[in-house]
Amino acid sequence: MSIYSNELFQSGLNPSLWYLGYDEPWILKPAPPPEKKPEPEVKKPEKGVIELRMPLSCEGCKDRVSKHLKEIDGVNSVDCDLMKQKVVVKGDVKPEKVLQMAKQISKRAEFWDSKEKK
Repeated sequence: MSIYSNELFQSGLNPSLWYLGYDEPWILKPAPPPEKKPEPEVKKPEKGVIELRMPLSCEGCKDRVSKHLKEIDGVNSVDCDLMKQKVVVKGDVKPEKVLQMAKQISKRAEFWDSKEKK
């Protein structure tokens, strides 16, 4: 006498002794969809704010850059960050004029956004 596979787990209307019913944790479910992270908002520079990337290695470099950029007519303030190698110029002045003066100080001066777009 042979036993069919369906008779092993359920014989007729009476369930088998081995099968005790539906067990929720053992049922595989589809994975939840990945969470979408909101994209960080891109800050647009304020009007009259020019951000430059310049090599700054010491306080002397920082002072020299500040001194020369403050000589431009229309510049209100110059902030230099040694860690980020970033110079922020605030005032009513053309960005090209500021970049031209910055290139006289350091040939590797460029606008802050130029490397991020490449």
